[in-house]
Formats: sequence, structure tokens, C-alpha cells
Amino acid sequence: MRIIRNIFLIAATAIYFLSCTSDECVFDTETFLITEVNVVDTNLINIGFLDSMSVYSPAWTDSIHYLEEGISGSISYSLSPNDVFTEIIITSKRTTEKDTIIFYHQSEMIFLSPECGFIFNFTIDSFKNTWNLIDSLTLVNNELTTDEEGYIQIYL
Repeated sequence: MRIIRNIFLIAATAIYFLSCTSDECVFDTETFLITEVNVVDTNLINIGFLDSMSVYSPAWTDSIHYLEEGISGSISYSLSPNDVFTEIIITSKRTTEKDTIIFYHQSEMIFLSPECGFIFNFTIDSFKNTWNLIDSLTLVNNELTTDEEGYIQIYL
């Protein structure tokens, strides 16, 4: 009888410890589009365009300010999961001109885990932009997932 009781206690303890989870999300849940900004126009360099450059969208509540961190001359932001396009505007306090880029994309909602919930992956199908400051724009990677960030290069 004692052996059965010990086996039951060991089995109950093992089930208790194996059923516990931390309730913390250990996965990356953000998908970002990295935008590398390269200023080649000497006029923009001379006025310090990057010093006060910001990127914003009518759909965002705040703007992203340029910082020289991570990939040289880059900023990161997410695309809109609620629409089939995302509009961003590039501007600087040093000039009155600004450029608008509209990314047309598909989004896919994926269940990651009970702790993390759902995530969005994106595929950029195309884009269009104004040419006030932008000299050229290249889409290097159009897939945005939690494992792989999208990537564009803008030359001003």
C-alpha cells in the first residue's frame, strides 16, 4: 500500500510541474520595415537634413525621429494591419519639402502561441512615392515576418 501511495505522489508532483507555464511570451512579436536613408544631395547634407528628419503617418499617433543606431542611417516601423496600404511621410525641420511613400501590402494574421497571441506578417506588393526629396527608392526585401525584417533603401 505504501508503494502505491508513493507512486501516486510522484506522479501527481510530476504532472503538477509539467503542466505549469510561465505565461510569458518568449517569441518576437513585432514585424518591422527597416528603412535605410542615404543622403547624397550635398544641399541636404549642408543644411543638416538628417539632424531633424522624422517619419510619420496619418495613421500613427506619433512620429519616428532619425537616430544613428543599428544599421547606419536607418529607421524601423511597422505597416498597418488594418489596411491594404501604409502611407508614410518623410520630412525635416531643415526644409519645407516632404515626400510621401505609399506601400501596398498584404497582411496575414498568425496565431503564435497562447502566451503571445496573434502576430501579423506582411508582403509588400508595390509602392509609389513623390519625388520632392527622394532621388530613388529600392525595395530590397518585401517580406516582413517576426523572423525576417523588410528592407528598403531611400536615396535623397
